[in-house]
Amino acid sequence: MDSMTADPQSSNPSPDELLSLVAHELRGSLTGVSGILELAVTPGSMIEPEELPDMLALAHRESLQMAGVLENLLIRSRLATGKLALELVPVSLVEAVRSTLDIFPEVAKRTVVAVPAGVAVKADPRALRQILQNLVQNVNRYAPTGEVEIRAESVGNEIVLTVSDEGPGLPTDGEGPRRIGLGIGLRLATELAVRQGGDLSPVPPLRSGATFALRLAATSETPIADPVLAPVPATLTPRARLLNDLSEALGDRNLDRTMIGIGELAKSILGSSMVSMFVGTNDGMDVYGPAATIRPAIQTSDLPDTCVSPELARLEENLLWLTELGIDRAYHWRVTTAEGREACLVVGFDPGVKPDERLAQEILPGIGRIAAIALDRSDLEAEVTRQRRLRSSVLESLPLAISVFEGDPPVLIDMNRKEREMLGIEEDSSRATSLSESQEQFSVRFADGTPLTVDNAPVTEAVRSGRSQGPFFLILRRADGSEIHTRTHCAPFFDETGAVAGAVVTSEQIDPQLPD
Repeated sequence: MDSMTADPQSSNPSPDELLSLVAHELRGSLTGVSGILELAVTPGSMIEPEELPDMLALAHRESLQMAGVLENLLIRSRLATGKLALELVPVSLVEAVRSTLDIFPEVAKRTVVAVPAGVAVKADPRALRQILQNLVQNVNRYAPTGEVEIRAESVGNEIVLTVSDEGPGLPTDGEGPRRIGLGIGLRLATELAVRQGGDLSPVPPLRSGATFALRLAATSETPIADPVLAPVPATLTPRARLLNDLSEALGDRNLDRTMIGIGELAKSILGSSMVSMFVGTNDGMDVYGPAATIRPAIQTSDLPDTCVSPELARLEENLLWLTELGIDRAYHWRVTTAEGREACLVVGFDPGVKPDERLAQEILPGIGRIAAIALDRSDLEAEVTRQRRLRSSVLESLPLAISVFEGDPPVLIDMNRKEREMLGIEEDSSRATSLSESQEQFSVRFADGTPLTVDNAPVTEAVRSGRSQGPFFLILRRADGSEIHTRTHCAPFFDETGAVAGAVVTSEQIDPQLPD
């Protein structure tokens, strides 16, 4: 997680950084909305009339997330120019919490809400909504699994609302206090809380993860009705849930998951048993969907002119690989992505299943468009994965102990076999990824006995200065309790814009009795 100090106006992002943050946050929600609406308007009754309200509710949720990002930007601008006037009125806290969770249904499913129905706070309804949305958005992004708890307690004349998750937690400054993080969202939430006479700050977590405490003045007055807090319908039919999952998969750039969703969607509408996609590569062909399970049995010649025509056609040939999958009837056609890539889609049916030909002609091209979008969006993730594997293979082949860190404060993202041997661990997962926890795990200290912290660590200096550091000498306690001495160097590496992206640390074990 990014980090910041307790001062909500300190370390504000530059205009370029702010634009990047907003664009990143908007992209995910826009993908969800466009995916849902594209499915909703595809000819051929992909959505039954009674399902349309549910699908519009899903698009509404996504649009509310986008609106939240833009609202952050607008409120930040008004705060900066002194044009934001807050009106403090009695607000029902439980209604505000539940309406926020309606916007984040995946978080809501794993959230325990312990907020008494009669609790009211003195707050500006709009500002309170923004604080809660930013807190839950933080959970949604950084703690995608695990239980979430939202609890309210009365403390004197205040109500303290805590939001706790089981994610990776917040960074620390060595031995210093835990810090608020995550860029514009929580910076703004903190300032809004202060402007309402309250406070927002991280507190020691209940178990693991992060816990934020929001303090606002309590009130015994009757809460006002806020129409914006009206809940969004949450009940979904099975097919509407499939469409929702599919739109989320598009946002994840996960091609395998998307093809599974496409297959389930086609099954629910047409009764098909298989949707597979074939993509040409420099090495031959990538296969997604059920056909991937028998990929060695599929030859390029077994795809009968599927990349010749974009028109949907019935597959007449009896191909061996289709027989192995139990497919009796199949359709095939070519799809072309916005980036110019081409793929072949094959939809198959079990023996005895005869789909509605008219519906197939209308539905399957729409499914092809979804697959094309997913293919384009998966390219970036595939390239990142390829680069990561290449980097790991290079690291493993080198004779020095090497670890790679990204970000500020630095976070471990990779290490090689020599590094694991030096530390006495067998798996990468046995080592903490945060710099402070890793240094504590191995009791890392300088040769004079000074403990390493996040701020005095040479790897941090390499990231912040953009210059190589070392050599320097460290003492480490291995997993078995024995101590070793190392000679270590740190070198920064840069992204495509020239900014420091992280640092590579190289180490070798030395005999402390020998002269340097």
